[in-house]
Amino acid sequence: MSFSSKKAAGYICLACFIAVILTAADIFLMLRGYDWNVHYYSREYSLSSSILHIAAAVSVVLFLSAVFTLKNEKLSSIQQKTNQFTAFFLVMTGVLTAAFGLYRLYEALSGSYIFRIKYNVWGFAAAPLAIIGGLYFIVTSISKEPAKRRNTIFIYFLIAFMALMVFDTYFSIDTPLNCPPRIIGMIALLAAMNYMLYEARFLLNSPAPARYIASSAVALILCSISFIPLSIFGFVGKMKITAETLLYLAGVTFTIYVAGRSLSYIKATADYSANPTDEVKDKNQVS
Repeated sequence: MSFSSKKAAGYICLACFIAVILTAADIFLMLRGYDWNVHYYSREYSLSSSILHIAAAVSVVLFLSAVFTLKNEKLSSIQQKTNQFTAFFLVMTGVLTAAFGLYRLYEALSGSYIFRIKYNVWGFAAAPLAIIGGLYFIVTSISKEPAKRRNTIFIYFLIAFMALMVFDTYFSIDTPLNCPPRIIGMIALLAAMNYMLYEARFLLNSPAPARYIASSAVALILCSISFIPLSIFGFVGKMKITAETLLYLAGVTFTIYVAGRSLSYIKATADYSANPTDEVKDKNQVS
């Protein structure tokens, strides 16, 4: 592994370590002192919400550090084909995202969601975008070649879906505005959008490798601390099982996908350093 690959791998591994620590701490503190009736920490645990501030601050520092440290490094300018590990989490993310969209449409058509549409149209508008955007993960998972340029159309729908879900979360009438999971959820969606933008740049033959690694690290931390606890609490009875539960699970599989995809890219960079002619060969496969 080349020196630049080692530094890139170091950032991803550091992000994974930070994500595990902060997510575990968040789960512990929410189990001990989170009031699900008011959606906030009880008074003796009021300072526990600062873990979200820590996650945001660490993410900013890690992003800037990775960008400035790796910007002059020789990193591969192409994404390799998906391996079996990332393919599994790709298809799971795609299926769960599309299932969320279908479930949300079902809620709307059956009338169980109609009262919320009156106050918040964003979540309803996001449903068809989720179905189309989820196809990116499914198509990419079954492809035997590196992702194609034409697949970016699915990424655009996916990013639009995430943007609408940010509005859906912000204008939600289910939780107070200062609800910690609500705040970190919006930030996590923005981090996921940012990651997908840089993944799309590989397909458009305009990669930004340093910022790709940086955005991967941030998405790992913020998506982990947001979606993993919500998924767990949904299945232990702390939260109702709704369409959003599918979205939380999609967030978990997306987080694992980002980790696998990033490390796979770093390995490809190391292989390219050993045999740079391979990149020329791979570029001819991207259309």
